[in-house]
Amino acid sequence: CISKPFEIDDILNTVKEIISKRMALVITSDASVADFFNANFATCGFFVVCESDLNKALRLAERRKPELVFIDAAYRGSASSVSSAAGSYSKVVLIGQDLQESPGAAFKHISLSKSAVSEFLQSDGKKNASIVSGDTINSNNLKLALTAKGYDTSVFNGEDAFFKGRAAGNCDFIIIDSEASADPEKFCSRIRQCGAAGVIIFIFDYNTPLSEELKKLDVLFLQRPFDSKDVIKLMERQ
Repeated sequence: CISKPFEIDDILNTVKEIISKRMALVITSDASVADFFNANFATCGFFVVCESDLNKALRLAERRKPELVFIDAAYRGSASSVSSAAGSYSKVVLIGQDLQESPGAAFKHISLSKSAVSEFLQSDGKKNASIVSGDTINSNNLKLALTAKGYDTSVFNGEDAFFKGRAAGNCDFIIIDSEASADPEKFCSRIRQCGAAGVIIFIFDYNTPLSEELKKLDVLFLQRPFDSKDVIKLMERQ
């Protein structure tokens, strides 16, 4: 708000201040929820916009590409539509204590408490990695190593589970075991078609044929046998 009388410079300075801040869009019709996010995220440097009209929220998400989008329970069924409108650079978060977040869940969640906000903001800067592998032992060992290095890591047992479980566009690293995909070239192409700019690391056996088409997809390769440290070194060089 700008009180009268005001100068043009006051408006320009206000606009500059808004543009410089990280944007958080809150989709809710509950005034107490809107007040909570205004109180807890605006003080952390976010420009918070609360919207109860879903169509307006979708247009705003598409136009402004907010860094964070929080969706209240009443709008939960539209989370995928909101995510598509906001794009791969926006993180969609569901609001509610009743949500049980499973490993590899498509969307994070947050409860309405100051401790939850603090925990969320501390973890928000983490890079995320998705492991697509049918080898439970190796994938879990790799997940432990990546988690210890600060990566938010999820494991999927195949490409169908990956596309259902996590928006590909939100992945910083996608580690694919050759045995988890019948057609690696098609899988990697599909990831890129989703708008994902994350680094793809393809793990293969010495007898796995690598097509020229696959090599053209800007994919990194790692041959078995390998250690978790080899994967981490490859990731940290990017």
